[in-house]
Amino acid sequence: MRAKALLPQRGDHSLLPWQWLISAAGTSARPVYELNQISVSRGWGAFFCALSPAAGRRFERVGKAVSHNTGSVAAAPRVIDSG
Repeated sequence: MRAKALLPQRGDHSLLPWQWLISAAGTSARPVYELNQISVSRGWGAFFCALSPAAGRRFERVGKAVSHNTGSVAAAPRVIDSG
């Protein structure tokens, strides 16, 4: 719906969203990529996002914090010197 609102001149707006996506991309073999490229080039960010099947799965103990921002990753805990 966001893509339809921001690109009123593209596609047939009477179609269902997936059908609109295909019509709005024209002859492109990759309609999602095409419209995302248009959106990113205009500074709006991507319209469509898909995660891989493994996204969101945690393979570690629940409760352990994992930062996705590499600049804020905590330093490794200090090793205790048993002297």
